[in-house]
Amino acid sequence: MIDFRKHSVGGYAIPIILIFIGGGLLVYFLATIYPVPQPMGVFWGAICLLIAGAFALPMVQERISKKAKMGFSVAFAIISVLLFCGIYASIGGEIDYLEQKDARTKKIVQSLTDIRSAQKAYRDINGVYTNNFDTLVQFVQEPRMSQIKKLGGELNDSIGGGKYEAYVDAGYILSLDDIDSVAQIMELDPTEFLIMIENDKSHFKVRDTTLISFYDLKFSPDYRREKELPLVNLDSLPYDPFSGEKFIVRVSSTEVARVKTPTIEVLEPQPFRRPGVPVKLDTLRFGSLTDAHTDGNWKKFE
Repeated sequence: MIDFRKHSVGGYAIPIILIFIGGGLLVYFLATIYPVPQPMGVFWGAICLLIAGAFALPMVQERISKKAKMGFSVAFAIISVLLFCGIYASIGGEIDYLEQKDARTKKIVQSLTDIRSAQKAYRDINGVYTNNFDTLVQFVQEPRMSQIKKLGGELNDSIGGGKYEAYVDAGYILSLDDIDSVAQIMELDPTEFLIMIENDKSHFKVRDTTLISFYDLKFSPDYRREKELPLVNLDSLPYDPFSGEKFIVRVSSTEVARVKTPTIEVLEPQPFRRPGVPVKLDTLRFGSLTDAHTDGNWKKFE
């Protein structure tokens, strides 16, 4: 029978700490098997700590020979070096994985954001969303978006107190189609007259509504560079930049305050799969078929 009284309390401190840490690591490893397990180095590290803790117990130490102690010491030294190398490699692999995941998420989120902005514009014009990318791309290129053209600065108080109606009554509000005829009356070159208006060197103002394409409004290279966004290739817009498959688009409708409202959900076709792990993580998406919103779910990935 083991007599615990002949061993000091201090003799149990280190073994108990090793066993406690090893047991905690083992529980942590087993608790995180799903969805993304920890590196196997965590498992073997926990096992070695448990063995080392048990081996270091005073009642075990007094029952083994010096030669056995030496053998165990050498074995644990070798195992420690191997575990250190394995954990170091695991940390490097984890860093590479996080960098890859972050770059991939940012690129797909940008694609989903561009598709969402185009779909919302399509809905504003047509009253519904479309699940056909060919239709969406064609819409993006058509001059369907209204844009107010303002040339000549703000209205001056010297004319009717700066009221728009006063300018209209005085004939100083022009459309772009009026430029040629008014310039002819004033015996000016139309281009020169337009430059005068643009530089606010005339009482005349241009207030006109023109139609432009959604591409020119939000996807043009100049606009994207100004906003520091990646350029848009309409041929690539429907496709996941990594798998090459088309984004999945589902459209439906729901009732909001007894009014039928269109809904949309767009998902990446190939959810991210961690190398060596058979489990797919959550799919990047925006929208919902049952709720009338176009929120994306990528905040939880940031």
